[in-house]
Amino acid sequence: MGVGATVSPPNKKVFKIDISGATDVTGIDLDSGAPFTPVHKTATPFADLAANPAVALGNKVPEKMESLTFGPRLSDGSLFMLIGTDNDYSVTQNGSNVQFDVYFDFSLADPYANSIQCPLGQTTACFKTSDNSSVATLPGNFSLLPGMLFAYKAGASDLDYVAPVPEPRTWTLALVGLAVLARWRIRG
Repeated sequence: MGVGATVSPPNKKVFKIDISGATDVTGIDLDSGAPFTPVHKTATPFADLAANPAVALGNKVPEKMESLTFGPRLSDGSLFMLIGTDNDYSVTQNGSNVQFDVYFDFSLADPYANSIQCPLGQTTACFKTSDNSSVATLPGNFSLLPGMLFAYKAGASDLDYVAPVPEPRTWTLALVGLAVLARWRIRG
């Protein structure tokens, strides 16, 4: 699901990788043919993101996922996993670099085919995306492609998760910030 996308890519799977034994490629020009050992990827995914279509998008799956992070360990031992998309497919531009918002009717089988473009931040002076010239009135059921967050539980057996430990500099920065805040409150 994206501006101009006709098919959502079929592979939206998250795999576990193991970096032990892999080459640190920092500073290596991989196009040079320099030898390296890649990471090891498990054969089966532990999450299939395409299995969870978004109701708000007419039960479609966003074309590209932009971010993935793990939250705290939950009481049952599993981990909170958050995956996000942005809405950059709701913005396009013409050959003169003028940008437009792109509005969709997500109840349609192909929301892009009938999409409407309007100048950024406006709902007038709109036109059909299909031919870039036919004047269009923006119907109330059209909306921008939203940025979305998907929440999952990753089983404790799926990951060898180690909770992050703040670096000493992080603690120092936090303590300095608290000291400044305390001093500001005393003066205030």
